[in-house]
Amino acid sequence: MQVGTSETRYLRCGRGQNAVVVLAEKASERIRLMREIPDGCSVIAPVPDALPEADAAAFDAWLRGVIDGLGLDTPRIVLSPGMAWLAGYLDGVS
Repeated sequence: MQVGTSETRYLRCGRGQNAVVVLAEKASERIRLMREIPDGCSVIAPVPDALPEADAAAFDAWLRGVIDGLGLDTPRIVLSPGMAWLAGYLDGVS
């Protein structure tokens, strides 16, 4: 998927009206979190190299681009422990 000037790769699984975006650094953590999401959800996990550097404006623009590009209305966002620093950037993202 094209987000801004960058290509963003992602994994997707499940079906359902409840969308969940999983942000994790490591593939093993991403897969583990995706498996923990309940049935009835559509789960999307962008790959970590698609995440912008720790810049609030860049992260906000990128995440909004991912959400818009996937046609999601108001997804829940799940962070792995290694991505907890992003929590402060998520206020108001929908």
